[in-house]
Amino acid sequence: TGLPTFAALEPQPLRWGEVIPASLLSQACNRTKFVVISVPSKRHDSSAAMVPELLELGRGLGQLLDEQGVRVMLLLSSDLAHTHRQDGPYGFSPTAAPFDAAIGQWATDPAGMGASLTETARDLVDRALSCGFPSLVLAHGAMEATGLAEGKWASTILALEAPTYYGMLVAWFERREELSLAAS
Repeated sequence: TGLPTFAALEPQPLRWGEVIPASLLSQACNRTKFVVISVPSKRHDSSAAMVPELLELGRGLGQLLDEQGVRVMLLLSSDLAHTHRQDGPYGFSPTAAPFDAAIGQWATDPAGMGASLTETARDLVDRALSCGFPSLVLAHGAMEATGLAEGKWASTILALEAPTYYGMLVAWFERREELSLAAS
């Protein structure tokens, strides 16, 4: 792919998590440039502990993108609990459904239900085993830095399901001022 790794020693291959969304989006946005941000691999066993640094990273990213004055899209992994079924690769955990529900509450109202993500889901993530949790916390930080508390963000949940052993969220978050610009 030509994307350098952290040490710039060898190219970093794109995986299905980047290739599929990029291919779908490139059909709709043929001039869109993509920047792939990878959340550290320590997310697999330290997601809860990473919440403060992910919020800080998200706030910094939100401020940086806001200062650019261009419209951007953040496309993030939102694979939720990987422990919905006993026959799945990670087995069953009773924390799977409550974890996914907490993420759903947050996605419905990120300004009013931020604690559902940064506290409730945080307390369950290490047993629910969600690889998408860090990306959602990063997004929350970006929205905080760009008017979340002032009501500048609208959200729509398109799907919150567990069709197999893992749950998945498909949601749309958009700054309200962007919505009003699009309508004029």
